[in-house]
Parts: sequence; structure tokens; C-alpha cells
Amino acid sequence: MNNIAPQSPVMRRLTLQDNPAIARVIRQVSAEYGLTADKGYTVADPNLD
Repeated sequence: MNNIAPQSPVMRRLTLQDNPAIARVIRQVSAEYGLTADKGYTVADPNLD
């Protein structure tokens, strides 16, 4: 049996330090749906970083 208590999620505002991780998630999920830069989608836009 697992005796570890579940943790509640913590909500906070985004910071500039979050940008690289969020950009990675956007690019990864976009690729999973076929929305890649070679097809003209904006996931290659440097402003995403």
C-alpha cells in the first residue's frame, strides 16, 4: 500500500524563468499534433522563447 499523501497543486503567476519550460511544452505538444515549423506553424518563432 502507498502511504504517501497526495499533494495539492500550487497555483502561481508565471514568471520569465518559466518561459523556456513552457516553450518546450508548446513545441512538444504541437509536434504531437503535427503542427511543426516545417509545415509553416509558428512553433519555430523565437518569440515563443
